[in-house]
Amino acid sequence: MVIDNAISEFVACSIQPFTLVEETSFRKLIKVLDPRYELPSRKTLKHVQMENLLIKMKAKLSTTLDKVDHLAITTDLWTSRASKSFITVTCHFIDEDYILRSAVLSTNLLLNETNHSAQNIGETVRLVLDSWQIFHKVNAIVTDNDKTMTKMCENIQKRNLPCFAHTLNLIVQEALKMGAIHSLVLKCKLIVTFFKQSNIAYAKLRNSQQPGKVYSLKQEVPTRWNSALAMIKRIILTKDAIDKVLLSIPKAPAPLTAEEVAILVDIVELLEPFDTATEKVSSSTNITVSLIIPVVCGLLDTIESLKPKVQSEEGSEMLLNLIDSSKRRLLGYEKRTVTRLSTLLDPRFKKEGFLFSHNVSESVKALETELTQYNKNPALYTSEPPTPTVTALCHQHHQ
Repeated sequence: MVIDNAISEFVACSIQPFTLVEETSFRKLIKVLDPRYELPSRKTLKHVQMENLLIKMKAKLSTTLDKVDHLAITTDLWTSRASKSFITVTCHFIDEDYILRSAVLSTNLLLNETNHSAQNIGETVRLVLDSWQIFHKVNAIVTDNDKTMTKMCENIQKRNLPCFAHTLNLIVQEALKMGAIHSLVLKCKLIVTFFKQSNIAYAKLRNSQQPGKVYSLKQEVPTRWNSALAMIKRIILTKDAIDKVLLSIPKAPAPLTAEEVAILVDIVELLEPFDTATEKVSSSTNITVSLIIPVVCGLLDTIESLKPKVQSEEGSEMLLNLIDSSKRRLLGYEKRTVTRLSTLLDPRFKKEGFLFSHNVSESVKALETELTQYNKNPALYTSEPPTPTVTALCHQHHQ
């Protein structure tokens, strides 16, 4: 039984296929460790042992959640290769030892697979939360910036916090799609693809670099904007070797011009602050919500200071786009209940973490209101001050 459980946990934690127990090398290993032990069949592992492990882990998590008074959840939709629509719900909470914990509550099909409406998504999420008996404990739901997800949170009457990293991604992706910038990024991707698809070209690229300082090229991944930054930085670093190889091979892509390299240098200068901001707020072991407003302040200040450093016309246009988009998408975080209270209560920031003084005053009032309501009746504390919509925030900012 002990070995059964160990194998089940190994398969689950390392995401191994159930066919592992049928592999000759694995069976040989187990035989060496304990000749008397009989490995379960694939079906037994899947339908008996893994089911037992699931029951055990759900009971353990349920006991833990019973002791938690407040938690947040993150949720997102995704489509499998079989074109099935799934939704994953993950909860985040502080345990008895004051350690941040996360646990996936469910990865299931939508109640109605053909309906991606806010109502259907909301009913699916609520069903998951009710099954764990934690709906009343959820203080906020973090989602992407899709309007459907925002509406879903409104429908089930829970605070919504748009994922900050996803918001940064939208800002950068928008800038990378600008005409000249987009064309240049595509040219970089073409060059990287050429080397990735030619063993001879790649070998020449390695040989053309200085001994001890040989770098490989990185390709952009459409779903991760910072992969474009990594690709561009590596191309700049290996430019001389790339040019040498491309010029020596017939029908190879044209090398980058001096003007294009200057634009790439500007792109790196402009995007690195966004990469740093993304890294600061991306953690699964530390609470980062109180960092959002201070990071916004620092990011806006940094990109404004880059104006004299940008050399190309294309870079200047990209900078203006980033500034405009950042103000439009990020300033609203100062007016969101979750972020402003988190920053105000963080001893590292308090009132100094805000960009606008009037938002500090509003945040203090919101905190006082919450404390008053809690003191009146802590047992029934379910008040959730409404968060302004994105449209309203933009309107207030322009005024």
